[in-house]
Amino acid sequence: MTAVVDPDGIVEAENTCDELGRVTTQRSPFGRVSRFVYLPGGITSVSDETGERSNTWISDSKGSG
Repeated sequence: MTAVVDPDGIVEAENTCDELGRVTTQRSPFGRVSRFVYLPGGITSVSDETGERSNTWISDSKGSG
């Protein structure tokens, strides 16, 4: 999915994806950009555009965290 658009045509989120179809960046309607990094072992790290703030999730083989 490259974008989420509400019924009024407002783009709520705009995504770019890697070759595996995973979101690598997401832009909010306010212009904020989140960056997604996928590491071995089911680890996903999401940070702001500067990399100063981040959250990390660990998922099992079924995608559950």
